[in-house]
Amino acid sequence: MELNIENQDQNLNYQKNGKENKQGKKHPNDNNKKEEEVLLNSIKADGGAYKGKPKNDYCLHFVETGERPQNFILDYEEEKRFLHYPKLNELIKLKNEVLKKRATPAMWLKCDLKTFDLSTLGKFDVILIDPPLPEYSRRAKAFGVDLTAFEPWTFDEIQNLRVDLIADNCCFLFLWVGSSEGLDKGRELLKNWNFRRCEDIVWIKTNKLNFTKMSKKLESEDNLLQHTKEHCLVGIKGAIKRGIDSHFIHANIDTDVIVDEEPPQGSTEKPVELYRVIERFCMGRKRIELFGEDRNKRPGWLTLGNSLSNSNFNLEKYNNYFKGDLCYPDVQGYEGGRYVGCSMEIEGLRPRSPTRQPVTPILYQTPVNSGLTGLSLPVQSSNGSLNLGNIPMGSNINSQTDFGVNQMMNVGQILPMNYPFVNQINQIQNLGNIQRGNIQQNMNNNINRGNY
Repeated sequence: MELNIENQDQNLNYQKNGKENKQGKKHPNDNNKKEEEVLLNSIKADGGAYKGKPKNDYCLHFVETGERPQNFILDYEEEKRFLHYPKLNELIKLKNEVLKKRATPAMWLKCDLKTFDLSTLGKFDVILIDPPLPEYSRRAKAFGVDLTAFEPWTFDEIQNLRVDLIADNCCFLFLWVGSSEGLDKGRELLKNWNFRRCEDIVWIKTNKLNFTKMSKKLESEDNLLQHTKEHCLVGIKGAIKRGIDSHFIHANIDTDVIVDEEPPQGSTEKPVELYRVIERFCMGRKRIELFGEDRNKRPGWLTLGNSLSNSNFNLEKYNNYFKGDLCYPDVQGYEGGRYVGCSMEIEGLRPRSPTRQPVTPILYQTPVNSGLTGLSLPVQSSNGSLNLGNIPMGSNINSQTDFGVNQMMNVGQILPMNYPFVNQINQIQNLGNIQRGNIQQNMNNNINRGNY
């Protein structure tokens, strides 16, 4: 490695090989050049960490070799991830056992999604879509991969899919969107299909098996950074709450990051782990994947796509798998019931959602010298700010009053304990009966204690 650096201030006529000049002086960058040679040799021998310098400069290692920094993440594999967490490890084991018992036989249907009527299939709990994005075609072309058989869909064509017709009232949608324009277009697709985005799963791609110096090449002239990840947007439909809908949402253990090896250039294959993430947290058993290939055939899923080699789908047989209301452990096999079910052991091990405490409405008394008479209730104005609405003494507060009592039940509309110039009188569970005598008595007690 040569460093051709000119020093115009000194105007020294150094030789390119870094030896001594006519005056017997060494080039000022000779030491740097030797140090870099030492570092490069150390990189090759030490797996990316060079001696005498910080040991975690994997970015420099990527620049020199093309091996990505995420290749050095430890224990990200599923079988190693929870080795030091016995309860979580046992939870995963038990969940996988139940899922295996309740998984319906894999079914697939070869069809052209541009013309196929999706509404004939019924409603589903989970929809997974991995469309042939234009980004994939650009990426393959940048790396010199021939994708003659690959036909990318435009986002307008993807939007024409009637996904809304196969989504049940409560449903999750997983949409792979790449790492460029799909991030914006994907959100528009979710909205068009009546979903709202709730999560964003990121696939961090390692290249342990196929890294070369070509790995440093940018996929597009528009890229400012190296793209080593892809995104899967998660959409939700329906009023689903994790804390109370445990028959539909479960586990609470997987994260929104997947670390897995990138397939060879030209392949659009995605991590298998995403299937397991979906199956562990969503208890609905009717799952469908669009744009699937033969490699995507999986128990518990119906796979549709034009790239499938054949079909085995039988609609009547498929629907019979989900008849009835039973679930595990009442049903040990794959026939019967819409939901997977659970066991007492799993319920005892899985992390629980925080329990929300009921909010108690609070009334406040206005100071004696404030010029107001009666009680002050926190009332939210149209612009979202909180104001004190005065209630005259002797008023009976009930559900028919116009003082915003019902609105007070919302958490965001109750004033804090230390709100300026107000003191707490009482915490009232039932707002139906507030008599003047009780209020006046409490005020008199506070005055006698010297609170005012």
